Amino acid sequence: MYPCEKRVAIADDRSPRAPQNPPGPPVRAACGLALAALGLLSALPGCGSSQRYAVSGTITVGGEPVDTGRVFFVPVEGAKGPRVQGEIIGGQYRVTAQGGLLAGKYRVELDAKKKTGRKIRGRIIGGEFGEVDETISMAPRIYQDADSPLIVEVPGATETIDIAVPAA
Repeated sequence: MYPCEKRVAIADDRSPRAPQNPPGPPVRAACGLALAALGLLSALPGCGSSQRYAVSGTITVGGEPVDTGRVFFVPVEGAKGPRVQGEIIGGQYRVTAQGGLLAGKYRVELDAKKKTGRKIRGRIIGGEFGEVDETISMAPRIYQDADSPLIVEVPGATETIDIAVPAA
């Protein structure tokens, strides 16, 4: 049985209790056409588009590349979509199209860290403890949360957006 197909019991004059099924092929054809039309409508571009875009670039604070951290893109000014984050490694970040950004304006918040050159005891991959690089925060406090004045726009295509934050 197809998802749209219903089996209906119909009583007629000959047998008031005898169930009969409506003809199958016309019902299936109508359901198929309705599903195809719905699929075409959802594929059309427009104001309700939910196309996600990959975004990548460099991140610097005071002209110095960010060693490690995360960048957050928070929709603003009527932009749709969830808050999206990307990992920063060696001054570069990348957000894939699969979990990417919709077209619109975003506030950028940073969790930007730089290595001090010292090793400390900390949690390593797998949850165990060992020696890790000590890091300190790089970005001025104002760029770390909802007060961030940094706004970028994703126009509706895969983009390279370089982010340069002034030093404190």
